[in-house]
Amino acid sequence: MESNDNLDKKLMKFCKYLIISAIVTYLAFKLLDNLPFFLGRLTSIFGTLINLIKPLIMGLITAYLLHFTVYGMEHFLESHRIFKKQGTRRNVGIIVSYFGIFALIIGFVWGIYLMIGGQISRNTTIANVVAYIIDYLNNSELSPEAIQKSLESLGLTAGGTLMDQITSLLASLQTYIGNALQGMFSSLAGIAGNLIALFAAFFLSIYLLKDKEYFMGLWNKLFYIIFRNGRTGQSIRHIMSIANTTFSNYIVGQLLEACVVAVMATIALFIIGIDSAVMIGIIAGITNLIPYIGPWIGTALAAVMALLSGEPIKVIWVVIGMQIVQQIDNNLMAPRVVGSKVGLHAVFTMLAILIGGSTSGLAGMLIAVPVAATLKIVIAEWYDRHFAGVDVTPPDTPAKSSDKNSKDPS
Repeated sequence: MESNDNLDKKLMKFCKYLIISAIVTYLAFKLLDNLPFFLGRLTSIFGTLINLIKPLIMGLITAYLLHFTVYGMEHFLESHRIFKKQGTRRNVGIIVSYFGIFALIIGFVWGIYLMIGGQISRNTTIANVVAYIIDYLNNSELSPEAIQKSLESLGLTAGGTLMDQITSLLASLQTYIGNALQGMFSSLAGIAGNLIALFAAFFLSIYLLKDKEYFMGLWNKLFYIIFRNGRTGQSIRHIMSIANTTFSNYIVGQLLEACVVAVMATIALFIIGIDSAVMIGIIAGITNLIPYIGPWIGTALAAVMALLSGEPIKVIWVVIGMQIVQQIDNNLMAPRVVGSKVGLHAVFTMLAILIGGSTSGLAGMLIAVPVAATLKIVIAEWYDRHFAGVDVTPPDTPAKSSDKNSKDPS
């Protein structure tokens, strides 16, 4: 009797496993059949979620980047005993930091306007502009003769077909205007949404900087609720501390590199004889913070200034000079300055930038180096914990041993 009961239990257990396996297999096949649909839905949900929290993400990034200057200013005012209240010192630091950012942006745009606009105004007069417009109208497809020839080639002469052609043209024009207006309104809606997100991020970053201790307290409480004081929570905190230090050092290294590029570009353009060499050099240093694309912006701006100077040969010298600056920066400065700040070898620095760019575009290139440096430190610490004192030197191969034996005179 007991054997029958055991047999029934085993049979029931087998049937349960069989049914569960069949259900899981069926669901897996259905998922594979509809994988594009599920991936599309997940991508859509993820994109919607990112759009909803985009102001918060932008505010967090802005607050993180500006907290160096804000708290540096706060400590400076405190050490010199300027303003008694901590809140006042922090508010002054926030105001100075944001005014500095706005001043840099305005100076950047104004400098480009003065360079290009001033160069054009020196070489262009109203009489030249009017003469150019008249010459263009007389010799282009907008001249009366050209319009008449185009009409004749299309058969648009006086006759019965003229009204048909005009009606068709008006219908096409109506469709084109409708599509253009729809695209314009969509673009305006997108621009308005981005502006709202930008303003929201601006105010969020101010509150995050102003009430840092309050928000850090909320974060610590939430972190404790999730992880308590377990090993997982401690490991995550340790990794976050490493990432914070690495990103801070990387930002300092990038700023140092930008200053060096600005100085080298200014010297090169001054030797070539380009107007506003200092301003172009500063812009080249700032845009150099953008991997791959940034250096070409400074080169293009310098080439435009050389072209407007009336000496086209200078364009060639500008391209050569800026390429020399970029080669020095890419092969000497960037791996050594940035790599030394984050503790990453030059080879791994370049590999990280390439991998980040191929996987996540511009954003990936910007954060690739500090992310790689953080991984390197975490892996090194894990290795030291588990394999400390282990001799990893490979033993002599049998071939080498046989060679030694063959050379032994005995």
